Amino acid sequence: THDLEEAKALADRIGILASGRMAEEGPVGDILHRMFGDRREVVVTLSQEPGETFTSALERLGFEATANPLEWTSWSTGMESFASLPAALRRHCIDLQEIRLREPGLEHVLAHVEGTRS
Repeated sequence: THDLEEAKALADRIGILASGRMAEEGPVGDILHRMFGDRREVVVTLSQEPGETFTSALERLGFEATANPLEWTSWSTGMESFASLPAALRRHCIDLQEIRLREPGLEHVLAHVEGTRS
């Protein structure tokens, strides 16, 4: 199936093909742990589109732009770094709407596999 939620709900094990070969295989939890360990995705939603100065500041803080110009993502390995993030963003005068911490899922596995293909 190409439906990631269906695969997670129905399968004990999954396989992800990339360029005609098996890129990842196993129980979903094992794959997620192997790829991401204890890292969590941090999603920052801005109140307005960032200018060049704010874009540079976000990149220095380890964030990457998404297709949505108001949404930026990064990865956090602990609650300490996540907890200090709002203050770091305020120091750079970045106006936030929301900060979310997300568990990695199959969509992250797929993006990682697709990003590492040659």
